[in-house]
Amino acid sequence: MPTPTPIHGTPRLIALLGLVSAIGWVGGVMYAPALPELARDLATTPSGAQHSLTVFVAVFGVAPLIIGPLTDRHGRRVVMLSGLVLYGVGSIGAALSQSLEWLLVARIVQAAGAAVPMTVARAVARDVWSFAEVRRPMALIVGFSAMAPALSLATGGFVAAALGWRGVFWTSAALAFLFAGLCALRLPETHPDRNPALYGGWQVFRNYGVLLRSKFFVAIAIAQGFLGGAIFIIMTGAPFVVLGRMGIGPEVFGLLTAWLPGGFFLGNLAAGVITNRLSIARLTALGCLISTIAAGTLFAITFTDALTLAALYICVACYTFGFGMMLPSTTAAAIEVRPETAGTAAALLSSTQQGFSALASLLVSQVESGPGFGMVASFAAMVAAGALAVAAAARWTPRRMG
Repeated sequence: MPTPTPIHGTPRLIALLGLVSAIGWVGGVMYAPALPELARDLATTPSGAQHSLTVFVAVFGVAPLIIGPLTDRHGRRVVMLSGLVLYGVGSIGAALSQSLEWLLVARIVQAAGAAVPMTVARAVARDVWSFAEVRRPMALIVGFSAMAPALSLATGGFVAAALGWRGVFWTSAALAFLFAGLCALRLPETHPDRNPALYGGWQVFRNYGVLLRSKFFVAIAIAQGFLGGAIFIIMTGAPFVVLGRMGIGPEVFGLLTAWLPGGFFLGNLAAGVITNRLSIARLTALGCLISTIAAGTLFAITFTDALTLAALYICVACYTFGFGMMLPSTTAAAIEVRPETAGTAAALLSSTQQGFSALASLLVSQVESGPGFGMVASFAAMVAAGALAVAAAARWTPRRMG
């Protein structure tokens, strides 16, 4: 294998890490619009087809807890390449599935591989850039992975219509092997100084223990969990409200959903511009304030029975803007708690957010029946809880992070 061309700290590295951290969601949720076709093809029930999505999300949330320590101990490059190949193999298995059981096994393999790039990319960023520099590249890397679910859902209908549900998985496999090749050529090992005593055996659990004993890290993880989960409440509940109560067609709904990540991306860009002017605490507080005001406004509009399509999407876009401002800084700060185990820290953050998102989706499915009250109340409650966690994190911010 050729020696990778070093691209430390360059825009090409940022682009590579951002794109590769996002591709896991392509195979994860892009096929969702084709679930009815999949159910007919595999002669299973709609709920059976839905299980293929549930299995992916569950494994995608748990796998980082294993991936993080592996990348700390064995290096970023080998774990990244192995994960992308595993993702590609799982995608091929899903595309070739002839039964639901076969599909579920393939989805487990696919999810385990898909969780690798997002976890490793954040650890690589901390290896390459110092803490003073990492917030700007982290804004773009985190931004790509955070926007990926909504963009994948929005484009999934078009890809499935053109290629069928199997074609979505073939597309995932092609992307996995394409990025494996790019990483083989362009991603050097960024964590060469590895002390086995720090990462092996029971030390893995001790490393997690150190992070969980940090009040600051726990507060950041909980804040990201609540605020990220709030977005999934909207993603899960909006189809009932927009397609049901408001009578909007699926095509328009897809276009509107694709527009929402724009707020997050603009928030990331704003964070990158002002990151050297504001401390982490102030930037986080500003982003959280914007998100909280947006959620409070949506709550007030809904409970005065004045909820409209424009109000819903404008408020949620403002919310994602604020969350996009704060997420890169809080991620960089949480990893900085113990930078020598950056992979483990990134993994714990990722798994926490995925776990909260899964619970949020379950919550809104139980409380929302169409009018929008349950969705918005749950959304506002999670944002309020996230804001309290942000306040706690501000109180416990280490002095060196300012």
